[in-house]
Amino acid sequence: MCYCVYIGADAALPLVGFDKTNSAFSLEPVAGWETTVAQHFSKQNIYYAGSWQGCSCGFAGGIDLEDVALVAKNLRSVRALLAYLDSALQLEDTIEFYTCWTGNQWQEPEQRRVESMYTVRAEPAYFELEEDVLITFTRKQPSL
Repeated sequence: MCYCVYIGADAALPLVGFDKTNSAFSLEPVAGWETTVAQHFSKQNIYYAGSWQGCSCGFAGGIDLEDVALVAKNLRSVRALLAYLDSALQLEDTIEFYTCWTGNQWQEPEQRRVESMYTVRAEPAYFELEEDVLITFTRKQPSL
């Protein structure tokens, strides 16, 4: 079973193809049975985000931190994902981000929340995919 990361935007985001030999990140529009996930988004364009593995599992932070090669690959994917989200937020005020397990795309998110991109850290001990949570990312500075 794999994680699935979806990104929702009103803007048409640039697609990023998957290259098995050198991909840290890929982005493609949802298609086929995955389109059921669109019901959870307020945005009109919904995309599937893939990591170095092709699926979204390579974004997961809860890994064996002693496996240096795996940590490096995942960290590269997380950094590419966060950089992409940051660049997408140059096109509009908010981007939606949803993570679920394969096959659960139809289930309602258990939680919805708003977060500033400034609070997200791309470090293995800090970045973790939260399943069944839909996050609306903004560029606003967090309140202290």
